[in-house]
Amino acid sequence: MILYRCFNVLRLFFFTDFCDGITVQQSPVLSVCREGDASVTLQCYHDDSSYYYMFWYRQRDNNMEMLTYSLGQGLWEIQPPFEKDVHYTMSRPELTRSTLEIKNLEVGDGAVYYCASSTAP
Repeated sequence: MILYRCFNVLRLFFFTDFCDGITVQQSPVLSVCREGDASVTLQCYHDDSSYYYMFWYRQRDNNMEMLTYSLGQGLWEIQPPFEKDVHYTMSRPELTRSTLEIKNLEVGDGAVYYCASSTAP
């Protein structure tokens, strides 16, 4: 989980979650960014390759939005209204690993970010 609070400084927090016997980890534990920074990269790992699907969500103002999803290694899509390769980029180099890169940070990026994994889309 990543917590964005923007008062010209962006703070990111990550926690480990356990679900159905698998572990999902996000990192770094803490990252401080400023509006206008070139980018920040969030990392996610889970320990069960049968959880084939991975997702990134953003929660802001009590509203949860899916940003990106991956249906397999090397594949990813972004949910509208977000734009692929412009502001958000997901990578999936392995079935158990994913990254979300947020480029050209803005105050509007202030949110809580979650990584999730599933056996079904």
